[in-house]
Amino acid sequence: MQNEKTITISNDFRGILANEGNEISTGLINEMALHKDEIDSLLTSYYCQERGTVFTHTIDPNSFETDKNGKGSFTVAFEIYYAMENSSDHDQMKIEFQMNRQTNEILLKGEVFS
Repeated sequence: MQNEKTITISNDFRGILANEGNEISTGLINEMALHKDEIDSLLTSYYCQERGTVFTHTIDPNSFETDKNGKGSFTVAFEIYYAMENSSDHDQMKIEFQMNRQTNEILLKGEVFS
């Protein structure tokens, strides 16, 4: 099982991509901050939304890797709250992404679990 989420990139990040400069990494970090809810939803989807909810996450800015084709990954640490057990747990996940400059979207993919 691998869950995915597609996000639409902001106009600011479109401008950074058009220039293809060294600002792409910083722009990508800022872009992910704009899509906190989508990342939380992706993380929560691995834990049965009825059973647990991600209520905080932090992206490691030093974990971003991107190739010239717009494919890469980053690591996110998060805390998930289990309402039925009234407990929480800390975890982390590597999220892969693929930027599509034609559609102005980024496909986020969580880890593969069998």
